[in-house]
Parts: sequence; C-alpha cells; structure tokens
Amino acid sequence: MSDGRGRAHRLVANSRAIASARATFRAWGGGRLSTDQAQALLDLANTVHDEFDGAETRLIDIVEDLSVTDTRRALGYWRQSVDGPGTVIRESEQLA
Repeated sequence: MSDGRGRAHRLVANSRAIASARATFRAWGGGRLSTDQAQALLDLANTVHDEFDGAETRLIDIVEDLSVTDTRRALGYWRQSVDGPGTVIRESEQLA
C-alpha cells in the first residue's frame, strides 16, 4: 500500500473510532497522551472495539506515563488477554 493510501486508510479507521474512543480523544487533546500513544489506542479500538469500550479509561490511566514503546507493549499484553494467548494478529492490525 502506498504511503498516501495507507495514510488515508488510517484516517478512515480513526474516524470510525471517534464514537468508541471518546476518552482517548479527550486525553490526547488534554495532553495526557502523545499522538503516538493515542494512535496506538485508536488502533486497538478499531480491532477489538467491544472489549475496548469497557476498558478504554483504564487503559489510558495505565499508559499515560509510559513511553510509546512501553505503551505499545502494554496494549499488546492487554490485547493478548482479550484475544487469548497465541492469537495471530494480522499485519494490518498490528499496533505499530
């Protein structure tokens, strides 16, 4: 996927996450999360939306003081706890 198409795909996915990730947008807008941290949470909201809805504010509390790398790691652990160990995550769903 070209950079432009990839970026467009991500923007569309982010727009879909607005309804289910309002706390993430508020935390990002309020400076609690970096842009990269917010993007990692939005990626998660787009892939496991039902589970994310109930955990969003707790996940924000957990990652807000972490580095981006540690944020991705923590969210990956959480995702594995939701999906189960050994779950294969497609490349398009990876928390990059």
